Amino acid sequence: MVRSRCHKNIKKCVLINYNTLILIGVVLVVGVFRQITNTTFVMLLKFGTGALTYCALTHGVIPGQYKNLLSFRRYNFEKYFTAGSRTLVKYLSNKTVFCQLSKWHGFYAKYVRAAGTYTRMYQRYKNLCLISFRLPTKKVKLIEYNTLVVIGRNSNIRHKREFLTTAGANIQRGFKSKVRGVAMNPVDHPHGGRTKTNSPEKSP
Repeated sequence: MVRSRCHKNIKKCVLINYNTLILIGVVLVVGVFRQITNTTFVMLLKFGTGALTYCALTHGVIPGQYKNLLSFRRYNFEKYFTAGSRTLVKYLSNKTVFCQLSKWHGFYAKYVRAAGTYTRMYQRYKNLCLISFRLPTKKVKLIEYNTLVVIGRNSNIRHKREFLTTAGANIQRGFKSKVRGVAMNPVDHPHGGRTKTNSPEKSP
C-alpha cells in the first residue's frame, strides 16, 4: 500500500484504496491527513475486525464518525445515506450530490476524483437501466445502475484558490523542478551550448 512518487526527501506516500470488494460494511473514521501527491485529503478507516485502510475523504466527514461503505437500503435515506457513505447510484434522488464513481468490481474510482468536485444526476433512463450525469468539465456521460458512488463532494474544496508563492513550494508537494540540458553550457551537459541547431540529442 505504499508508493514512492515523491521527491527523494519525502520517502513514501499512502495509496488510496478504491477496491469495492474490500470497502464493505460499517467503519470508523480514525484520522484525517493530507499527503502531497493527492489534492484531496485522506482518511484512515478501521473495520470491526481491526483492519485499517486508507480512503479519499469526503467534505464534512470528521474523525470519530461511523460510515456505511456499502449500503443497499433504499428507505431511511437520511439515516444511512450521509456524507461519505458508499452506495449504488440507482438509490439516489436526482438532486443528490455524489462523487468518486467506480464500477462494481473496479479497483479505482474513474470519475469525479479531484479536490472539491462533485456531480448530480442529469437524466434517468429506466428502460435501459442507465443514468446520465455531467462531469465537472460539462461533458455528459452514461453509467449503469450498479455503479458505486460516494455521497457528498470531495474534500479540500478551496484547492482551486491556492497559489504557489515561491518556486520552492512545489518541493514540499513532492515535485522538484529540473533544469533542461539544452539550457546549460557544454561543460555541464552534452545537450548544452547549441542554439537552434538540428544536431541529435545525446545521452549523458
